[in-house]
Amino acid sequence: MKRMKAFFFRWRGAIIAPLTLVLLILARPTLESFLAGLVLTLVGESLRLWALGYTGQPTRSQDLVAPELITAGPYSVVRNPLYLGNVLNALGVTVAAMGGHGPRDGLLIFLGAVLSLVVVYGACIAVEEEFLVARFGDDYEDYRSRVPTLVPRRLRLSPGHGAFLFPSWRFEFSTFGWLVLVWSSLAMRLR
Repeated sequence: MKRMKAFFFRWRGAIIAPLTLVLLILARPTLESFLAGLVLTLVGESLRLWALGYTGQPTRSQDLVAPELITAGPYSVVRNPLYLGNVLNALGVTVAAMGGHGPRDGLLIFLGAVLSLVVVYGACIAVEEEFLVARFGDDYEDYRSRVPTLVPRRLRLSPGHGAFLFPSWRFEFSTFGWLVLVWSSLAMRLR
């Protein structure tokens, strides 16, 4: 099981990309589903940008690195704001894509996307948490006991360690590129 989780962590982008391609092939966006999905994606990407401002380093690495335990900003609300942003981005694309499908097919597409996200990001989170416990010990255990993994219990920020820095956003350019490609494809298929 540990090897499988490590595989999902290492190849998370390569796993999500073909799943997105399948979703785009199946896509039947309507104006309403397109706009609803776009709102979800904008929220997700805003969360990612905010979180990246606190990490101050690339987060796409296949190697786990954490020079310090960040607990401020979005990390005071959920432990994995980047993955939450990814999930919102993916659900936004899914909502946009399923608009022209009937209720049964739309539900199947949505459930397939959710299951894929749970498997991939569940494995990634498990690998990262094992690393963070080994790296930060009791400090991470205390943080983990106070802050939920992915779904916020509250939306109020708490004081924590870390500072927001704008230059960190340069690591998000590949995500911007993918979002432009995906949303352009969806726009061309609008019904």
